[in-house]
Amino acid sequence: MKPLIGVFVNNRFLLNSKGVLFASKLMQANEVAGCSVCFFSPEDIDWDRRKINATVFHYPSGRRERKLCPFPDIIYDRGTAFPKGLQREVEAIRRRFKNVEKIRFINSGKLEKWPVIERLRQIKAVLPYLPATLLCRHLDDIRRMLHRFGYIFIKNSAGSGGTAVLSVKKMGNKYHLFFFRNGAHHQQVFNSVNDLLSGLAGMLDFKNEKYIVQQGIRLVKYHGRPLDLRILLNKNKYGRWVAVYNQARVAPKGAVITNLALGGEVMDYAAIVSDLKEKYPYIPEDKKIREVCIVIALAIEKMFGPFGEIGMDMAVDERGRIWLLEANSKPSKLPEDFIEDTRGVSPQFLMVLEYAAMLHRHSALASKANNC
Repeated sequence: MKPLIGVFVNNRFLLNSKGVLFASKLMQANEVAGCSVCFFSPEDIDWDRRKINATVFHYPSGRRERKLCPFPDIIYDRGTAFPKGLQREVEAIRRRFKNVEKIRFINSGKLEKWPVIERLRQIKAVLPYLPATLLCRHLDDIRRMLHRFGYIFIKNSAGSGGTAVLSVKKMGNKYHLFFFRNGAHHQQVFNSVNDLLSGLAGMLDFKNEKYIVQQGIRLVKYHGRPLDLRILLNKNKYGRWVAVYNQARVAPKGAVITNLALGGEVMDYAAIVSDLKEKYPYIPEDKKIREVCIVIALAIEKMFGPFGEIGMDMAVDERGRIWLLEANSKPSKLPEDFIEDTRGVSPQFLMVLEYAAMLHRHSALASKANNC
């Protein structure tokens, strides 16, 4: 029997072009996987009748229809960007679904920056890949890390997209602050660390937000532009981790943040690693980075429970050392022009459906064994 996979999203998901493309790629992959797939949001849930008023997205026409469905066998949690006023309700919905017997989850947990670093420190195999990181409770924590490293990043623990990232670099006797605001990259220069901290006091909301301060990684550069990496990992139909792609995200000229949403450029790391080796002879091969990411994914599961997909933001420094920057449980996964096949079935969409089908089969076998 086909598993019913409910994709949990916010109510604006199918109203924007990226959401529609995501749904189209998922349903294209489902032509191969053969599952039943629907999309639902918090307001679509009828707890009393154990039903969801779901949206069924048809491929390739893009036609949508509303359909009353039973609670899904598998919940594929892609719910992000909920308004702040709704976030507590969404977390309560997730907890409530977890108490419903026989529902299995893909990506039910959120991987915030600080809890990931804090708990992975307990896993010896991943310690070499963790940059020095401090939970930033006040400005003195920034002062201490800046004194120790001379180059730091300040990040919102729950932030995403690069807009919640600041970096500070000491150059001579001055302190250079880099950040992104109102669609543009900015730089401010301060004559002393006290002046810097006074400036940061107006930018950081310690009362309502949680920040980390992290040692700065001196990234390798491609034609003078720093780059970091996004490795997408998916579990396949056997439940094993596979590194689907390793994308180099190259910062725009003059920027220190490489996120694509901020104007960076994406390339295939394997295609540029030979060029990078001319300047950085110890830079790791694509295969090595993928292997490291799988080790980290296994460690994350040990600490946070099972996942079906994880986006790893990684860095390679000028000496060729590999670093984990952060892990994302709901990663961007749309195929990129020029480095992937954007027309055919994308493996990252097919794998998640095949993994869901495997979970359903295992649940059915376990249920049958319990009833014997």
